[in-house]
Amino acid sequence: MYYRALSLLVAALFSFGERAALAQPAPPPTTRVLKKSVLPLVAPPLATSVHGFLLAPDGKLTKVTSADILKSQTAYIQALEKLQSPEQGKSYQALKDKIAGSGDLAEGDRVFANSVLIGKLLDTAKPDDEATIRARNQSLLSSYGKIAGKPVSADDLEAGVPPTWVKKLTFDKGDIISIIGFPDIFQRYSYSAQCKAAGVPVPPDWDGNLNSAVNSVSPNGWKNEGLLSTSYLTQPGQFPHRRTMVFSHASTTAPAGLCIALPIQQDTVGTPNVIDALGIICQGLSTTGDPAKSNSKACFWDNNGNVTLMVNAPYKISSNKFLAPPHLPDDNQCTDCHAGENAFITHPGSPIQKAKDDFNNSTTPNFTSQNNWYAPMVQPTWPTNPEAKAYPDGNGICGGCHNANDAGRLPNVSPLGLGGLPPRDNLYKFCAFLLPNVLTTVSNPATFDAGTMRSYNSAGYAADIQSLYNACKNLTPYYFPANTANWLKPVTPP
Repeated sequence: MYYRALSLLVAALFSFGERAALAQPAPPPTTRVLKKSVLPLVAPPLATSVHGFLLAPDGKLTKVTSADILKSQTAYIQALEKLQSPEQGKSYQALKDKIAGSGDLAEGDRVFANSVLIGKLLDTAKPDDEATIRARNQSLLSSYGKIAGKPVSADDLEAGVPPTWVKKLTFDKGDIISIIGFPDIFQRYSYSAQCKAAGVPVPPDWDGNLNSAVNSVSPNGWKNEGLLSTSYLTQPGQFPHRRTMVFSHASTTAPAGLCIALPIQQDTVGTPNVIDALGIICQGLSTTGDPAKSNSKACFWDNNGNVTLMVNAPYKISSNKFLAPPHLPDDNQCTDCHAGENAFITHPGSPIQKAKDDFNNSTTPNFTSQNNWYAPMVQPTWPTNPEAKAYPDGNGICGGCHNANDAGRLPNVSPLGLGGLPPRDNLYKFCAFLLPNVLTTVSNPATFDAGTMRSYNSAGYAADIQSLYNACKNLTPYYFPANTANWLKPVTPP
């Protein structure tokens, strides 16, 4: 029996600009320096997000309150104001004075006003981490819409229409559009073309029906693979009404490859018609014909909860519903989890594994017939996924499945050795979320303490898993001020 605990993919870095950049080698692993950054200036209650879940500064998944949203917005406003020049601040101050002169505001009006102010500040201050702060701004606004029971519509924002729960304030169309950074959204259209040119299939427009029968296929070609029972992010009971569905799209014509979509609903009772996050990954097959060399690449499209999607509604991949590199924020780096031989984090018997197996059984060559280590087409500050030359475990038992001809090799958790990694190669989220949640029962998600291994693992795997944990402890988290001493503790076999 195969125990394919994790099967992932990450890769070489990619420069976004001229198409010729596709052939350029990855830059050396140097630490990124932000000359004008917001992140060092703030410590908001809601620091970042993973697949639609908002995280506290310690990296803990948290349930969002309107008070946390308002505090986070205030922290970003105060930091951005410090980065503006006096000339840049004139029109912003006029807008701020207009809001202040409107008298007492209801909570919804205050949240939306803050979101507009952050958008206007980003338009003028243009910090180095603009994409990250803009995405966080949208996540906060979207989260409040769910609390209010009336999700925010991206189409309305793009048209300059505020949410219905904004009762008192009025804004110019341009002020509202600043929330989403229009017209920057059009710059992402070339991403799909670059992916296709690099041998990666482009996903069809989204029309997956979450309530359709398993194995049914939508008109655009999205196959319902079923419910994902294993959570890679949360522990049982933390979000009791959450569900994650798996959809696949196989491309057997050039460029050949596989696309996996994961629509996530955080609360199927409170907001049953809302998709809280929808990530799509497509990976192409290597075409070198050499089992020792791979030119496979992968591309990423993500909603990440920045813009609310509705269940069973169609959305274009090139629309404002999806972010793609280089517009995905630095704290939403797909490749710090999706690392290794292939881009799909799979599990024995899971619908993701089934989709991958179905593709391999129907296509030659495929992901298991050759070296298919992938290089991600992402911005150059993201993890590079350097190909593992040797299996990174204690005695190689896991390598019986985790090899190029089966479940795929695991990533180099610590490719540069001890003492921490530069941000580009830091697989913090791989260590902090995937390993504890998939391989162990975590007693305390706040500190990532590892308890006992899941029942499908035997005592023989303990040394391998512990070796991965030890490598993880050497990483230095660069967005969360977490205490690494509390990350991952020795595994006790069952």
